[in-house]
Amino acid sequence: MDNGTLASEDALVMYFILRKDLNMSVGHIATQCASGMQTILLHFLNIKDNLVCPSSGPYEYKLHSYFKKWIDQSCNKVILLANDKDFILLKDHYKDNEKLILVKDLVVHSLLCDASCAINTYEVNKEETAAVIWPMFKNETPEIIKKLHILK
Repeated sequence: MDNGTLASEDALVMYFILRKDLNMSVGHIATQCASGMQTILLHFLNIKDNLVCPSSGPYEYKLHSYFKKWIDQSCNKVILLANDKDFILLKDHYKDNEKLILVKDLVVHSLLCDASCAINTYEVNKEETAAVIWPMFKNETPEIIKKLHILK
């Protein structure tokens, strides 16, 4: 594929947005991107299976159509970094939209015990590490994404 195809405004692109503040290792970044891609693929397969159902609407059809075209064309992917503020703005931009998939990582915090504590106790929460957005045409990319920096 030539560079002209990648730069084309009508090319379909999938964006992976990682939280910059977490300083994730290369392996952690790869895992988060793979988890996001896996979630989108599972959604795609579910939509594909349900497209014949009367309850599926034009929105599901558009997601399915774009994903299929993305696979058939080039599978362009862009990995971006977002600070806390931009990550919140991104989530807010897509709050009522299924195009954004949030990737969450289990974080286990050890709670400190005093000398009388016989066993450690743990607190578990799910921390948002990344967001993946369904493929979109490059010329439809919102400003909130255009201003983010590419992972190098």
